[in-house]
Amino acid sequence: MNKIASKKEVRKLLDQLKQSLDPLNSNYNFEFRDSTHSFFNKHGVFKYEIKNQIKKFTIKNYLEGPKKDYGNYPGEVWMFKFNFNNLRIYIKFRKFKKYFFCFRLHVDDGSKKCPYKNECLEKNSEKEG
Repeated sequence: MNKIASKKEVRKLLDQLKQSLDPLNSNYNFEFRDSTHSFFNKHGVFKYEIKNQIKKFTIKNYLEGPKKDYGNYPGEVWMFKFNFNNLRIYIKFRKFKKYFFCFRLHVDDGSKKCPYKNECLEKNSEKEG
């Protein structure tokens, strides 16, 4: 069963996540697994564009977490959704201490709904093929 955090927990996490994006902190990074690298290449998206979107996240973007990663990685996994360039994007972060790592980005299939918004985000105008 997927863990759903309280609104208070999500707001706290979002504050920490946004602070990690500050260039003076350098507490945020992208892990370029094959799926993430493929996403950036296929959709012509740049890291700075994703970071700018993350800065706009609210509790309505929250999907699930925290939960444990399937690998032997330390920290908690959190998931969010957002719209960008006519795509609904699913993003996963790992939070370890004060650090955040984005390790999964892909076009969302719409199978999961955000708990703090009736209909998370509009459907994609185009689906990933």
